[in-house]
Amino acid sequence: MRAEKSDKNFLKKAKDVLDQNIEELDGATVSRLRKIRYAALEKSDTIEHSWWQRLRLPAVALMTASLIAVVTIVQMRTPVELSPINTVEDIEILASNEQIDLYENFDFYTWLVEEQQNAG
Repeated sequence: MRAEKSDKNFLKKAKDVLDQNIEELDGATVSRLRKIRYAALEKSDTIEHSWWQRLRLPAVALMTASLIAVVTIVQMRTPVELSPINTVEDIEILASNEQIDLYENFDFYTWLVEEQQNAG
């Protein structure tokens, strides 16, 4: 913040000094300086940019699209992992020879037991 303020002060003082010096110049010098200034401005408008400056935006867009494509392809090719059996009860249920119907309606039977306990 302090450096920014000192920079502004410096620029203001430099501008003031240069403005005073311009007032002291003769007409021919001022005219010559104006011609040089306009020539420099015209030249800066016609300077061709380097190949990188011209291709920067398309190159960034192409890299972004490529990155998205690679991530999508990698995710599509990654096999879906099946969730492992987490509990011993699950293993026992899968290994038993009992009918699975009881386990398919397990929520209903749990609710029925709770209702009977609450009623009695």
